[in-house]
Amino acid sequence: MQTFPAAAPVRLVVTAPVANLAVRAGDAAEATVEVRPSDPGRSRDVKAAAETTVTGGNGEVVVTAPKTGALKKPGSIDVTVTLPLGSHVQGDVALGVLRTEGRLGTCVLASEVGQITVDAAETVDLRSTTGHITAGHVARGAKALTVTGNVRIDEVTAGEVEVEVTHGSASVGVSAGSSVETDLSMAMGRVRDNVHRVTGGEPVRVRIEVQIGEIHLHTAVSRTTGV
Repeated sequence: MQTFPAAAPVRLVVTAPVANLAVRAGDAAEATVEVRPSDPGRSRDVKAAAETTVTGGNGEVVVTAPKTGALKKPGSIDVTVTLPLGSHVQGDVALGVLRTEGRLGTCVLASEVGQITVDAAETVDLRSTTGHITAGHVARGAKALTVTGNVRIDEVTAGEVEVEVTHGSASVGVSAGSSVETDLSMAMGRVRDNVHRVTGGEPVRVRIEVQIGEIHLHTAVSRTTGV
């Protein structure tokens, strides 16, 4: 495990062909990174973990796994990171599960195949080709796109929300007391709009587009996140 001093929020950047990423934000004055092979008994995973670089400095921590040739199957790694609260996270993998716990700042995650789960963040930009996307509390805007999978955002307090799903469902909760503008588009399926409308609250503009599936827009059940 590598440790980097971090008296303030930092920016984490993770890039890997195949990786499972777990990020935890908490009350800490340091950032830690641990890289392990997903399967210690598989040689390509061990090699990928050994060749993954981790660097830190100037408020940034960068984790980069090696690329492989077109004809080579890449090894899989598990990356576990702890960060100060409010840190920013950027992760990009071709295959793998990405998840965060604790309050983050900006969270930008992409997995071509794999599930993405964010606990709490200021803003999120989450993209998957095949996989479910889940976000808990988002303070100031969200974007979530998946071709095949479901999108669920439990609570958005303010800002722009953009959700696009080709095959699957989209569920978005808006904080009680926020004012809502909506643009809901469905080609084939069901639309449910159960938001309690108010005036004068924090504005939330929601655009949801689903080709085949279901849209559910509702008033969120509030939770304590500190966002």
